[in-house]
Amino acid sequence: MTTTLGTFRALGHPFTIELDGDAPVDVGEVFAGLAEACTPAATYRFVFPDPAKDEGQLFRDGELIAGGRARVLLQILITRLGRAIADADVGGSVHATTLRVGDGAVVLAGPTARGKSTLSAQLLLGGASLVAGDISVIDPASLEVQAYHRPLGLAEKSFEVLGIPIPPAAGEPCGCGGKVLATAGHLGAELAGPAIIGAGGRFLAR
Repeated sequence: MTTTLGTFRALGHPFTIELDGDAPVDVGEVFAGLAEACTPAATYRFVFPDPAKDEGQLFRDGELIAGGRARVLLQILITRLGRAIADADVGGSVHATTLRVGDGAVVLAGPTARGKSTLSAQLLLGGASLVAGDISVIDPASLEVQAYHRPLGLAEKSFEVLGIPIPPAAGEPCGCGGKVLATAGHLGAELAGPAIIGAGGRFLAR
């Protein structure tokens, strides 16, 4: 039985998520920050044929993308959404996570595997709120960062460093590498609307 989890928007890419079977992770919760009423341009469907096994498949518009563990499939979908945003030619995008700290925005920019997500998670645990995850679209005139509530991709060892457990909704520890998708809610933080880099704001490159 296929269940439609809703419509979502990753900046310029609106989409639907469907679930066929019992997923070992809470797919709807992981993507809840992107939920929005919209006309989808694509449909992504997760299929888990055996509830006793953490093995499934991910499809886009009926075409198989990949098979594997649920957490791996979630990460593949996040990567696909990033490519879709690039294809939509959303101007002013930067590989960075943006947080609201006090009255201003803090933008953490840098290449992959430099610790942006771990530092972001630490700040979220300390009271910051999430404006944009991993991709930040900045208006060059106003320096306003659009809201994009994508979950953070954290390595299992990052949870050890932060001293917090892996959220049950994100899946059990597997030691299989890859990332765990953690929402702001998983980290006890709130979602923030667009924020301006200005007085009280910072742009940090790592």
